[in-house]
Amino acid sequence: MAHLASGPLLENMLVGAVREHNVFPLTGYCNLSCVFCSHRHNPTGTEAYSFPPLHEDLLEGLIPYLDPGKKIIVGESATRLREGEPLTHPQFISLIRKIRLRYPDTPIQITTNGALLGEEIIASMADLKPLELVLSLNSASERGRHLLMGDTSPENAIRSVHLLKKAKISFHGSLVALPHLVGWDDLHNTIEYLDQAGAVTIRYLLPGYTRLSDPLLVTPAGAY
Repeated sequence: MAHLASGPLLENMLVGAVREHNVFPLTGYCNLSCVFCSHRHNPTGTEAYSFPPLHEDLLEGLIPYLDPGKKIIVGESATRLREGEPLTHPQFISLIRKIRLRYPDTPIQITTNGALLGEEIIASMADLKPLELVLSLNSASERGRHLLMGDTSPENAIRSVHLLKKAKISFHGSLVALPHLVGWDDLHNTIEYLDQAGAVTIRYLLPGYTRLSDPLLVTPAGAY
């Protein structure tokens, strides 16, 4: 994976993401290291690009290109740009506020791994509705979060679902199914935990692999 810090290619891809997909890219940096992350399995030469936290002035200039008639998406990859964890951007709340100021009624969807969700940032997001989160929880156990995502403070994301419910922020739970690593009970308990916490939907995804994947990650035949 190549890294783009600036230049015409990055700018063209940013504009394309905004205009064509209504995706608002903030940063290619991620604060966790998920074992199932597709970027870890790409061969050399893959045309995928990481990028640093973008300057607030640059991002503010992209806001007018968003389509207010469609949901605005933050934290999802729709192009060759790698989407990182949006909450790591230093001006995250400020930028979402600027989007909301320009488009007061347009729904905003934010995908996050939840590691940085806390009372203060959730309270700030509660003032920016209509807004919904896609929470990539993957495991409702501290052991599972640490194993699957390299999360050294897994209790933050696990606790966040109750904070979201208290703040009346709609959220969708997401997990990659790897029961051969964390066990079937962990998978079942995570789905049940999200359901009891009021997740609007719960999606679980089967992991993908390439020839470069760690053999320990590959699901044994017949596991599902």
